[in-house]
Amino acid sequence: MATTKEMTHSAYFAALKAAAEPADMQELVLGAAPVSGDALNEAHEATLAAAEEAGDNKDFTPAAEAFRKDAALTWGLDDNRMIENVSTQALYYGTLTGFDVLMENYATVWAMWAHMLPKLKSRDRARLQDFARFRRSFELGVREREESDPQLNAAAGMLAPTFDKMGALNVKALNDKKADITADTAALWDEVAKLIGEIEATVAR
Repeated sequence: MATTKEMTHSAYFAALKAAAEPADMQELVLGAAPVSGDALNEAHEATLAAAEEAGDNKDFTPAAEAFRKDAALTWGLDDNRMIENVSTQALYYGTLTGFDVLMENYATVWAMWAHMLPKLKSRDRARLQDFARFRRSFELGVREREESDPQLNAAAGMLAPTFDKMGALNVKALNDKKADITADTAALWDEVAKLIGEIEATVAR
């Protein structure tokens, strides 16, 4: 079975669900003690620079890993626009890299946004709308791969709609300021956990 950080993808997703605060997510994703303040800014800037350089050089694996790590770092900076940018890059480069990296990057990005979703400010909801940019990251990555990978294509096709469902909840909360989407988001966690388990059982090597 495919493993992530010596865990199955299902186990990693469960750990991400438990990492409900930025420092916890940082520790899990980076495998290091969390940092804050100036150290967090410096870590973000260095990680983002490495990610962008690797991407420019078409070094897909290091780019995917660095964008995933920077997503966790930027959550601690509370800059949702930057989180969105590095999250979509993590999905894109994960798709270009391979099945296991895609699964790891997807789980990290989806979990972080699911933690954030019930608490987003109106301006962030308005910008994100239906989370379509996240779906497009999968589509671009699949289309731009030099070699088609049926296993990866199948996984991307199953995972992309989970952002549509997240987007629908975001639009619901945007249109009804009194809506509490906490329970809806909890149901999505369960649905995605089940989906990851199904992908491991049927798509993974």
